Amino acid sequence: MGSPRRPCAWASLLWGCLSVVLAQQVTVRHELTGYLGKKVILPCSIALTGPDVKLSQVTWVNEIGGRRQNVAVYHPSHGPYYPMEKNSRRIHFLVESLTDATLVIEHLLMTDEGTYSCEFATYPYGNEVGTTKLIVLAKPTSGAEALEVKASNVEQPVAVCTSSNGKPPARVTWQSRLNGNSSVKQTNNSDGTVTVTQHYTMIPTKEANEQQITCLVEHVALTQPESFPVRLSILCELRLWGD
Repeated sequence: MGSPRRPCAWASLLWGCLSVVLAQQVTVRHELTGYLGKKVILPCSIALTGPDVKLSQVTWVNEIGGRRQNVAVYHPSHGPYYPMEKNSRRIHFLVESLTDATLVIEHLLMTDEGTYSCEFATYPYGNEVGTTKLIVLAKPTSGAEALEVKASNVEQPVAVCTSSNGKPPARVTWQSRLNGNSSVKQTNNSDGTVTVTQHYTMIPTKEANEQQITCLVEHVALTQPESFPVRLSILCELRLWGD
């Protein structure tokens, strides 16, 4: 039969566990959405749980595709340091503080999307970390127009609707009472955005000339769908008497 644990040992163990729990009070937003070209603010702060907790440094680390890289570092003796933005202030701390590490990213790029860890170096508990997932959206630029065609009995495109530079890709549809079809093409742009091109095809009859169809564009960055009415332009062949 083993000897009973001493009360002081239990008390010491309990206090140690409690101290670790209390030290982990990093406040962040778990997920944030930003927009291409705009500014986003990533809040991060730590609440000290006692006079014995010491802070020495705060670091923001970005993880993209499994690769970790320092984005911003603040040390009270050396000031702020931005390894990825040495020649600009696009990324910077909102304030220079060991307890408030809120990060500002100006002029958002698609490459800014990823997981950001806000890490406080503390004594005696080591690093205390809060993580934010940043999602970057791009509002597309959209429009529609008729394609001038001659009346015929061959199906062909009579209108086109384009939603450019969106992320994620916009959903583009046609609303029409005519007997037509649609075809879609997506183009991946170099900046990570997508351009969606939707053609409306039909057999262009003279009766369809000046008929209205509508392109509808839906996207998460839009508060409501955008609609673009189009009047078809179908040229009728003119025949002269005597021909």
